[in-house]
Amino acid sequence: METMGIYEIKLRIRSESELYNPLDADELVISDNVTSYISGRYREKNFRDKLILNIFSEEDVDLSKLRAALERYIEGERTALWNETQKNRVKQIWMFVIGAVLIAIRVYAPPQVPVIEREIISTVGAFSLWEAASIWIVKNPAAALRKRWFKAISDTEIKLTRI
Repeated sequence: METMGIYEIKLRIRSESELYNPLDADELVISDNVTSYISGRYREKNFRDKLILNIFSEEDVDLSKLRAALERYIEGERTALWNETQKNRVKQIWMFVIGAVLIAIRVYAPPQVPVIEREIISTVGAFSLWEAASIWIVKNPAAALRKRWFKAISDTEIKLTRI
C-alpha cells in the first residue's frame, strides 16, 4: 500500500516463529521467506518513500527481537557485499591492466608476427577491457542499489497489528 511518502509492507503470520529460520533454535536468524518477501516488495516502492513493515499476527511478536534479527541479517549481507565489491575491484583493475597491455602489444607488434597471433592478442585484450567495463557499468551500480536497500531496511519502522 502506498500513501504520501510511506510504503507499507504487510506480512501475515500465524506465530512469531514463522519470522525466523526453522533450523535456528535460538530464533536469531530471520527466515529466508521473510527476507525474500520483503526484498520483492521493496522493489515496488519509490526510493524516497519511508518503509513500514506491518506484521499481522494472531499472537504477540517481540518487535525488538525481530529488529535485532533484521540487523544481524543486514550486517551479514553488508559484509558479503563488501567482500564481493573488493573482489570485483581487484578483478576490474587486473582486467583493465591486462587488456591495455595486450592492446598495446597488438598495436606495436612487429609486422613479422603472424596475423592470427595479432588477432588473438587483440581479441583477448578487448575481452579483458570489456570485463573491466562491465564491472564498472553493471556490478558497481547494482552494489550501490543493494546498499540503498540495506539502509532502507535498517530504517524500517516495524509495527504489529493483532488479528
